[in-house]
Amino acid sequence: MKECQKLAVFSELSSPCTITTIHPHTFTRYNNQKAIVSIQTLEILEGELTTRLFKLVTEWAILHQVELMEDWELARDNQTLEKISPLE
Repeated sequence: MKECQKLAVFSELSSPCTITTIHPHTFTRYNNQKAIVSIQTLEILEGELTTRLFKLVTEWAILHQVELMEDWELARDNQTLEKISPLE
């Protein structure tokens, strides 16, 4: 399986060969917390996050939603992803 490229402090865009390919999503990992979050709806598709972490993830994703979708399309075409700035 192809490794995912890191995009932010705790989020990374999945490659098209991972768990779900129907919904554009990001993988979120922080300490022992893991979740798959929809880029379009910002809902958790799988896994769990604390309320605080989920708020940070959604804040970051809202700011970078267009970039996330662009990287999703690149990933689907097996192209190199563009880096996305972390939440400041």
